[in-house]
Amino acid sequence: MSNKKVERINFTQIVSTVLVLVILIFIGVSFKGEVDTAIRAEEEEIYHGLLQQANRVDKRMAEIFDRAKLNKFWLEEMPLSEIENVNLDDYSWDYHSELEITYLINTEEHLGSIYIDGKIEELNDYQINEIKRIISSFNFQAFMLDHVTFESWVIYYTDEQIISAYPYTKAEKVFDPEGLTASEVFEYVRQNIKMLKEQATPEILADGWESDLSPDLNGEEVMFTRNWPIVIDEKIHGIYQSGFDLEPLENLYDMPYDNDKFFIVDGNNQVVYDNTRSILEVEQFELLDINNLEDFKNSPYGDGYYSSKENKLTYILDLKNTNWKVVYQVELNPLSKLVGSSIIVNYFVYILLTLVITVFLFRYLHLSNIRRLKAEQAIIKDITYDYLTGALSKKMLDSKLLGFIENHEECIFSVAMLDIDDFKKVNDTYGHGFGDKVLKQVSDTIKQSLRDGDIICRFGGEEFLIILSNTDINLAKDICNRIIRNIELDTKEILGIVVTASIGVVNYAGNHNKESIINMADDNLYRAKNKGKNRVEGSEVIS
Repeated sequence: MSNKKVERINFTQIVSTVLVLVILIFIGVSFKGEVDTAIRAEEEEIYHGLLQQANRVDKRMAEIFDRAKLNKFWLEEMPLSEIENVNLDDYSWDYHSELEITYLINTEEHLGSIYIDGKIEELNDYQINEIKRIISSFNFQAFMLDHVTFESWVIYYTDEQIISAYPYTKAEKVFDPEGLTASEVFEYVRQNIKMLKEQATPEILADGWESDLSPDLNGEEVMFTRNWPIVIDEKIHGIYQSGFDLEPLENLYDMPYDNDKFFIVDGNNQVVYDNTRSILEVEQFELLDINNLEDFKNSPYGDGYYSSKENKLTYILDLKNTNWKVVYQVELNPLSKLVGSSIIVNYFVYILLTLVITVFLFRYLHLSNIRRLKAEQAIIKDITYDYLTGALSKKMLDSKLLGFIENHEECIFSVAMLDIDDFKKVNDTYGHGFGDKVLKQVSDTIKQSLRDGDIICRFGGEEFLIILSNTDINLAKDICNRIIRNIELDTKEILGIVVTASIGVVNYAGNHNKESIINMADDNLYRAKNKGKNRVEGSEVIS
């Protein structure tokens, strides 16, 4: 009897201990959920505050760049009448014998400086015309510098051995003070313009590029510099450079947190503003390593990236109208949000009023249901999608294609068969592991190139079948051409090799079964291969 009693006591103790542990686990899990909720709420609050800061910076800088860019447009689109009205004899010129340059004597307040390699009487017609263009631009530059916040100076380097600056700048400030002769400076400029002509991209021609931070021409302030090519008659004539004062950026930050760091980063990842240091220290600022985003993930609260480790929150937001970024770091203390609240007391009251067994059973059933749903979802996913590419599996093709055929009178559609060109050569050269990466990348590119309602299916090997809804044959060809262009671009950029694909497409407009439609698309694919690959061949099915 005694042994049975001990057994009953031990069993009761075990059960009681288990129930106490269950309660403690429940308290811990629930409390952690409250802490996580508080963290997420604070993270979201910080994100939206930072987004306002980013939009403010973006709007200001985009406005500054757009206005400053008007100087470039004025130089390029200068009316011929303005140029012809300039007479060089109306201005005073002198020869700097030490530097061997001719320069414009500043006799009027609105004039800038002009420096010519050599003597003025040696100028050719092109150089004379360029000087007239520059003089004509001085009034406009004076107006812009008076009305564009930040902009402090501009320099125009031409390939006609001419350099101009506004406002007026002494020759010793324009030319290198560390031993280069003026001729060497002009040659350096000429080589830069030559390189620009050879390497200019549409992006550079449209938006220019940024230079490293540096002191202004007088060495008194730190400047941010933006460069634009000057294009006249479809030819690059020179480089137009604007210098911007960074100090007004200090007025754009007002986040209400202590011990935080707010950076404004230019297109070269150079910090141009740090709320913890004076703007005068900017030359000592480091380049932020924000190209490597392995520790970051997409922000759950909107565009941008974020990282949250050991209560340190970091956001990186791209500015929409410039290629700048804002970076924000702050230390979070989630418990401070809970101290003084009734949450802790409520949990104890909730535990006392709640039946432990009911909670235990509920959690058990809930977890069991989650496991069952996950198992079912895993089975459905295996049946529905190709494991490697994420495209629909071939098993799903029949039902999808039959659905389109049955409803073709309400929704015309096209079927495209895509085959990766020379895929065997990719496998033989780089290995099957890399070949799998190519298949995955091609599938991802196809998905990104399609519209809502379109379907991609892995048909087998390196072949994909695509169903394009609401398309006639012309629209279908356009979409297919976009796909093969994007495949070529994405594989080169992401995988480092150029991969091409061929597509055969057919528009369903008649009474055919799925096998015949697929065969027709395959026939067109065969034609595309025979005509040189990396192309689209299509036709319309006639009933």
